[in-house]
Amino acid sequence: FAPLVAPHGATQATRLDGQQEIYFVESGRGTVTAAGQTSELFPNIAILVPANLEFTIKNTGDRPLNMYLINEPVPAGFRPNSSILVRDENKLPITSSDGHWAHIVKTLFVTSDGLATLESVLTVALDPLTIGRPHIADHDDIEEVWTALQGTSIAFVGNQLRRQTPGMAFYHIPDNKTPHTNINQNEDSQVRFLYFARYHPHELRK
Repeated sequence: FAPLVAPHGATQATRLDGQQEIYFVESGRGTVTAAGQTSELFPNIAILVPANLEFTIKNTGDRPLNMYLINEPVPAGFRPNSSILVRDENKLPITSSDGHWAHIVKTLFVTSDGLATLESVLTVALDPLTIGRPHIADHDDIEEVWTALQGTSIAFVGNQLRRQTPGMAFYHIPDNKTPHTNINQNEDSQVRFLYFARYHPHELRK
């Protein structure tokens, strides 16, 4: 989680230097404002905040505004976006539903949206009593993080099984030999993950 914003509180105006941030709202309501643009925040809203852009987050509700935060470094020479980019995961279409057998994917942000180091930020769901195909990275540059958003699943990483509950994450080791996946052992509910990855160094946006 990012540090929460207390009810009716606000962050100080902040400008990111040499880094960008992606927020994913877990609970609460609020707004994000940058460069004269204000967008509503509520569960499952994703925001890409580019480097060098001053922004403020406000909590407009009576409950804490909780968000997951992904921070990515910005390489020298990278040209960041000039405005924040907001995606409502609630309304996004399903990108695919059969990747690794059973992954139900919604795409939040990709390189062309203005990511600097990462290549993909997604949500991935598994239907009840399904399992993703155990797989390994096909080269050493791939790095993945899987964070549980909803439901309890079984994380299968290498030779270990771990119960993964909301808020827990695992980092997949890019060693070309450690398989990983998740198993939804629940009979009547999906499990969902916030996934972000770096597949290989990509060209700078100039």
